Amino acid sequence: MSRRLAIALTLTGMVVAALGFTSLGGASVRALTATVIPRAKYALNAGKVGGLKVSRAPRAGYLYPIPKTGKFPLSVIPFDTTSATGGPPGPTGSAGPAGAKGTSGDRGGQGPQGPSGPQGPSGPAGAPGPNGPTGLPGPGLRLAHIVSFESDTNANNYKIASIACPTGERVLSGGIAVTPESSGRVKMVRSVPYVSGDNNQGWSGAAAEIRAQAETEPDVTPVDEPDSYEWSLTVYASCVRLS
Repeated sequence: MSRRLAIALTLTGMVVAALGFTSLGGASVRALTATVIPRAKYALNAGKVGGLKVSRAPRAGYLYPIPKTGKFPLSVIPFDTTSATGGPPGPTGSAGPAGAKGTSGDRGGQGPQGPSGPQGPSGPAGAPGPNGPTGLPGPGLRLAHIVSFESDTNANNYKIASIACPTGERVLSGGIAVTPESSGRVKMVRSVPYVSGDNNQGWSGAAAEIRAQAETEPDVTPVDEPDSYEWSLTVYASCVRLS
């Protein structure tokens, strides 16, 4: 810029020297002076802004234009740990007051069932409960009665008799008797119950005349006595019905 300015001033001086002695030359010099000098002053100040020159690379004391990226490189503005914006962290401040309680959120869905826990200890025995209602009556015995059968009255030495309970009844007990009583001539041989299924139960008995012998000499001779004694055998059974 300074070289161009020097060339322009040299040409201007030559024009002034050529026209300085004429009226036209005077007018031209005045006109030239009025236009050239401000431009020269502007050209001298064009490389500075506020007295500072512009530099395409960062330099101390020079203006540096903002790059197209819009950011200065770190070589222009390095990070300074001692600056107010990049200093070491300050001490932790005290906790602020608790905020107001927020509104309750929506209730979540039911989660999966967790694993079963261990079995706890047995608890103490509870107090006895009240008595329950009386149950229905169970099967029992009813309509107890006695049935009997008497054999023929004759002089047979041995007699057997039996009696059965009515159908559907059970035998409880029984016995036998000889008629006439207290004669001493007949003895009871058997008196037992019998059961042949649910519908055939009763009592059975047997009796026989007593055999005697005569004390004779020189031998003892057995004899059938009383050979003409007539008697009968009666058998009894105690029967009941189940309900």
